[in-house]
Amino acid sequence: MAQLGEEPTALGVARHYAGLASGFVLDAADRELSDAVARLRMSPHILDTVMTGAEGEEPAGEGGARPEQGLKNPRREMSFPGR
Repeated sequence: MAQLGEEPTALGVARHYAGLASGFVLDAADRELSDAVARLRMSPHILDTVMTGAEGEEPAGEGGARPEQGLKNPRREMSFPGR
């Protein structure tokens, strides 16, 4: 992210995708950034995203991270007249 001129944090990544994504997954450790993400007009989704234990185990937390639930791709929802 630093090479793109953004801070290498969850908020920096959110800023980079602002205007392109309707939601953003934050790890529970970054919960305090949810208001800043919301100000970017992105719906913050706070989940435990860090893997614990052996490779391939479920992420920590109930059900693990499932970012496909509740997030939308605004580009796919756009309609273009005449196409």
